[in-house]
Amino acid sequence: MLFTFIRHQWLGFWRSKGKGRDLGIQLVMGFLILYITTTALFVGFNLDRLIIEFFPDKSVFAVFNGLLLYYFALDFLMRFQLQDLPALAIVPYLHLRIPKEKILAFLQLRPLFSVFNLIPFFIFTPFILSEISLISDTLTASMYLFALLCLVLWNNYAVLYLKRIATGRLWLMVTGFFLAGIAVLLEYLGIYHLSGVSDFVFSSVLSYPWIAVLFALPALMIFRINGNYLRHHLYIEEIAGKRKGTKLFSLNFPASFGLPGKLAALEIKLILRNKRPRATVSKSLIFIFYGFIFYKQKELDANQFGLLFFAAIFMVGNISTIYGQFMFGWQGEEFDGLMTSKMTLKDFFRGKLLLMTIWTALFTLILTPYGFLNPKILLLHFTACLYYIGVGNVVVLYFATLNNKKIELSKGASMNWQGVSASTMVLALPLIILPVGLYYLFSWISTPYIALYILAGIGLAALLLQGYAIKLLIQAFNYRKYKITEGFRQNS
Repeated sequence: MLFTFIRHQWLGFWRSKGKGRDLGIQLVMGFLILYITTTALFVGFNLDRLIIEFFPDKSVFAVFNGLLLYYFALDFLMRFQLQDLPALAIVPYLHLRIPKEKILAFLQLRPLFSVFNLIPFFIFTPFILSEISLISDTLTASMYLFALLCLVLWNNYAVLYLKRIATGRLWLMVTGFFLAGIAVLLEYLGIYHLSGVSDFVFSSVLSYPWIAVLFALPALMIFRINGNYLRHHLYIEEIAGKRKGTKLFSLNFPASFGLPGKLAALEIKLILRNKRPRATVSKSLIFIFYGFIFYKQKELDANQFGLLFFAAIFMVGNISTIYGQFMFGWQGEEFDGLMTSKMTLKDFFRGKLLLMTIWTALFTLILTPYGFLNPKILLLHFTACLYYIGVGNVVVLYFATLNNKKIELSKGASMNWQGVSASTMVLALPLIILPVGLYYLFSWISTPYIALYILAGIGLAALLLQGYAIKLLIQAFNYRKYKITEGFRQNS
């Protein structure tokens, strides 16, 4: 029966209307996967040399063992952002005489054929066979590899389960990223070090190979939990995600701003109820950890804010940029109806700007804990927030008027290039590089703090002149309105 499902999907692919487009995407994905696997194999065969080069004073095995939990933590985050749920159209099979267990078996086994599950073996297997097997017997090396396999399976099914239960529950994702941020902060402050825990765990496996059997318990447990969840939710109502008579939550705050606020509230509901925009917004949450990479105490003490301001702009405005660049494409299906309604373009753009302003202010608030590292970071974030609300959001909406590609809301965001155009590629140039360039100019003329105050003042002045900016956006939109609506009518 499993081969029957596979054959049906294969036939469905070749008989689909967008076969040419999908085939091109699959070819690009194939080359990308080939490149990733080749790179992973290269790293695997040269991992010992890389460790010696970067950590010359430490034991190769101590470094390797200490980095494993970091790898699987990063792998978990990458899977959560990029790994899609199995997309089997099971609705046509539910009324047939097909045992539910066979459908569940396919849904459970299909995620195993993921590139995320192959990369660890291309990296770790050459190192284990060439290094660990030389100092230990074959059984020890096999049990060590078995422990890594169990962690791969745990990540695979834990991500699938969490993404399923988090669908429509944005607070779960926000809570998860908040807890992950606390863990990273504690690691950054030196309160604990995951490398020490990782080294202890995997060194124990080398000393006592039978410990690897214990790794199978959480893997089997999450496999069973995921299967039980699928078994109890394998119904049309659950698949369609329709819950009549229930409200997600009240959105009274945006609606208090009149018609623009109501439009912003409707946009928030669109995000929470559809797969592509929800995944796009949730992906931006991972960028809140970029500060741990860019914010260095040495630059903060020396008041060298150039690269730090780049990070602040990027983190504060990333959700508005990632979502806003496709701003009109999200309503591509009903865009003709929007353009023929009583709603004015002024209210339409005010609603978009209000939504992006709320996001920017909210992200600035979420990033407040960085102030524990250094209070100067709060000044960077506050300056970036004012500049982005006044200038950045307007720039994003202007570039959105250059895009006439409709977005299918039901599709996932992982490796999905639908809606991407040349304008989205060059958006970062005026949005991030321009304010950083202005900072360097003003700091060269005066001082770093004066440069930040000037940028904050530019953002505040642009915010006060937002009515004039909306007029310019309306002119740009009217110039391309018919080309945009024509593009949205086409099935991309």
